[in-house]
Amino acid sequence: MSKSTEQKIVFVIRNQDLRYLTKKQQWRSGVDNSVLFRSSEKDIALNELIETNAKDVLARLELVECEVDKHNHPVVEVLADDPPEARAEDAADKGDDSSGGNSEADKPVLELVKNQEQQAESQDQVST
Repeated sequence: MSKSTEQKIVFVIRNQDLRYLTKKQQWRSGVDNSVLFRSSEKDIALNELIETNAKDVLARLELVECEVDKHNHPVVEVLADDPPEARAEDAADKGDDSSGGNSEADKPVLELVKNQEQQAESQDQVST
């Protein structure tokens, strides 16, 4: 018997900002494709799109058909960046790397978020 050469297809949801819906109902660039919502069934993906659109009627959503990688994660085209606070949140959510904390690559993002929070606090103190 020969192996099937067909690639598995899944559906993901992309918004007008070219970000993809995650399993936690957030919008991300797709750099970390393991967190993205996906369904191999088009009707399930379409139902998710409709439910998501009902929560935000101004959103312009589309189903995107894509192949999966060897880990069964969708292979998506990254068309936008995640905002720094989203990257920091994702890094904090993962927290499962072998170093017991955030990786070296995450530190600049976390520092940026911390600096932004400190600036916001100092502006609040000045205005009061």
